[in-house]
Amino acid sequence: MEAKRQRVADLLHAQVKVIDIMEIVKCGKTLVYDVKKKLETGKGLKRKMGSGGHNRKVDEDFLMGLMAEIEADPTRSMRKMAKVFEVSEWTIRKAVSKLGLYSYVRRRRQLLSNSAKNSRVDCGKKLLSWLKKKPSSTVLVFSDKKNWTVDQSRNARNDRFLAYAVEEVPPINQTKHPASSMMWGWWQVTEKGCPRFGFLKA
Repeated sequence: MEAKRQRVADLLHAQVKVIDIMEIVKCGKTLVYDVKKKLETGKGLKRKMGSGGHNRKVDEDFLMGLMAEIEADPTRSMRKMAKVFEVSEWTIRKAVSKLGLYSYVRRRRQLLSNSAKNSRVDCGKKLLSWLKKKPSSTVLVFSDKKNWTVDQSRNARNDRFLAYAVEEVPPINQTKHPASSMMWGWWQVTEKGCPRFGFLKA
């Protein structure tokens, strides 16, 4: 390749047309204009170290070191690992792909004991039974609450975990009664179909 670039440069110095250089050297137009630009700017014809061909940085030693870093902290972002290894983020992403790993979003899950799960099932069955037997004149009121708690927060875009499968990703557990500040809201539908709603700070 270096000899071909030098041959193109010599022909450009000899004022040979681009189309004739392409025919003589058997190369593409991109190479000719790339060499021409380097000559005009005074840059050398040699490529930068590591450019062109396959990525020589991602060898066995690099992959082993990267795997050790991931096993130590699977939640570390690829951008931070790129700074640690002093390579581009794209190189880290290609290496992670070679290792067969995927970047998963950490899911949020309620931290429930077995007794709490059984209690929820019983309450759900009782609610379904009551809804089937309720009189037609009953007014339904739906309510919900919003807690601002001290539990671990979750960012769906940034909280990532590198793993081979989604089953290996540990969830972000939440406790049942954390210290919190609550906002309660309700929504009611009357017999005439007119909705009413309100909010209350607890």
